[in-house]
Amino acid sequence: LVSGTVDDMPTLIYAGANDKRGWIFSKTTAAGADVFASSFTFAGAWEGYGCNSAVANTGFEIATITWTDLSPTAAPTATLSPTPATHNVLFYGGLGSGRANKMSRFSQAAEGTSSVDPSWFMKRLGSDVDTNGLRIHVKVEDATGACVAAEISFTPSAAILDLLTDGTKTGWAELLDVRAENGVVAVMPTMFFTGGTGSNTEWIVGTGGGVSRYSECFASSYSHAAHWNYCNAGPSSLNSDDQIGTIFYTLDNTPAPTSYRGATLFHGAIGQTYAFQNFQHAAHATSALNSQWFMNRLPDELVVGDAPNIRIHVAVEGGTCGSPAEIAFTPNAATFNYFRDGTWGGWQTLQDVELVSGTVDDMPTLIYAGANDKRGWIFSKTTAAGADVFASSFTFAGAWEGYGCNSAVANTGFEIATITW
Repeated sequence: LVSGTVDDMPTLIYAGANDKRGWIFSKTTAAGADVFASSFTFAGAWEGYGCNSAVANTGFEIATITWTDLSPTAAPTATLSPTPATHNVLFYGGLGSGRANKMSRFSQAAEGTSSVDPSWFMKRLGSDVDTNGLRIHVKVEDATGACVAAEISFTPSAAILDLLTDGTKTGWAELLDVRAENGVVAVMPTMFFTGGTGSNTEWIVGTGGGVSRYSECFASSYSHAAHWNYCNAGPSSLNSDDQIGTIFYTLDNTPAPTSYRGATLFHGAIGQTYAFQNFQHAAHATSALNSQWFMNRLPDELVVGDAPNIRIHVAVEGGTCGSPAEIAFTPNAATFNYFRDGTWGGWQTLQDVELVSGTVDDMPTLIYAGANDKRGWIFSKTTAAGADVFASSFTFAGAWEGYGCNSAVANTGFEIATITW
């Protein structure tokens, strides 16, 4: 068991047979309520079963099968894709027409914020960005779960670039080489609405215009009407501040900046219960509880003199964390040495700390970079154990145990921190 509660632990997989195609994970070979998950084309006794021993036939029960390489040379990768560094983000904010009316738009300004939440913003693609190899990513997420989190990317056409660079509206434009990057995309979008005449303003990612296309919308910030208020083809009336969209870009067809091993220093559950080997122990390690949780030190080729040019990002989400949040800072020499070679440094001040996305109740100003046998790290507003901890993975039990996710108790295993650089 990796996480959650499983009523009937599966011991078998049905891997198809002749014309009975598909798969089933189950506790027994008998059709019934002990099925954990299935995707099976053959009608009959198995029909309808399939989600943690419950009937599954609404289309909202989702299964995800992933694989992990456990060989010694494997390079585990983070399964989540946190919001990338701000300089790559073109839009971050609430989805739906109600929120679009309170957000600056590409056709109106080079950059701006929202009157609903000052952390929501948009800014046009800079003229200095080389569009050769450029990919635009659109990510949706929802703290309530009403919208299934997912991310797509595509190569922008000339019309889409015109909107993102200088605010030119030309109606619907085709998405080129579109693909799913993360999560389950309910209906793969094929079109991008760049805005029409007058107040018919921006933007929709979906399958095209027309009444029959409304519910296929992947994401939108469209102020003219509420017809497109869908998120990953999910429920309508998405104006509760919980459905968040992010548009960002990557270059040379590389993955999102925080999704590959070279930029990820830590990805795993927060709290003393889930702490594993950390920067004082090893250059690279994975958790015995979940092989997708891992840590990497900074590359050896970096030197202390590089520290002023490095930004370290800390993102939290899931469980008691509330909505996803991310901060960034510049490491001082002691913090740099902790992340590069595991030299403990005790309490250190975070330099030029800033909020990247989300809402942080108590902005951290310090990092605890281990000390002697008290191994691990803590990002906090003060040195006193308490509720102002932003994130931590600290092996030493005591007053700090349990604290650690955006000022909330973090001890369920669902509160996830990702540190990138």
